[in-house]
Amino acid sequence: PAVGSDVYVVYVRYQTGGSFSTTHGAWAIVGVYQTGEEAKQIRQSITDKTFEGYTPWEGYFQHLQGTGIEYMQVEP
Repeated sequence: PAVGSDVYVVYVRYQTGGSFSTTHGAWAIVGVYQTGEEAKQIRQSITDKTFEGYTPWEGYFQHLQGTGIEYMQVEP
């Protein structure tokens, strides 16, 4: 995106760990999108488990804790 462009960052927070420990609040950026509507669609696909892509929040010890969208403006 060009400098000055509006973008929408979709992220997830999730729990992860193993047999002897648990980490709450791990997070990952899912993607950066040019429109808020596209970001909302991606967020919905994560919620309804139809998202196709890398999903570090899915696994035996992993659990989705939440999703979010942050509006940002591209800076130089």
